[in-house]
Amino acid sequence: MNNQDVVDNNDEELFKKRINVRKKGKVGELEFVSLLVEKGYEARRSGNQAGDRGQAAIFPDIIDNSPFAWEVKRVEGGINPYKMIEQSEKNAGDKIPAVAYRKNGKRWLAVVYVENLLELIKEQ
Repeated sequence: MNNQDVVDNNDEELFKKRINVRKKGKVGELEFVSLLVEKGYEARRSGNQAGDRGQAAIFPDIIDNSPFAWEVKRVEGGINPYKMIEQSEKNAGDKIPAVAYRKNGKRWLAVVYVENLLELIKEQ
């Protein structure tokens, strides 16, 4: 086995890992869309994958009729809620940035800025 074989094997493993991350992301987005629809919202996955190609994403992960610009995350390790909400902010437009987050076997959590949450509560 030469050095090129080792590099090729590492590249192949990295490629497989990226595919699995994308698949898990897509599955998470579809699960969250199902939850929104179940709760009476019109929702669909945007299919926005521009960020995977090194370009800036321009749409939230989920297109729906809620006041939120959803960024959907399915991760098992440590999370950085500030990094996630900042990603949502970039794609929010005139909607409220929000992150839907879930680990395997757990319920969905939402990350929003407190100011936005308080404004929504006040409107009720």
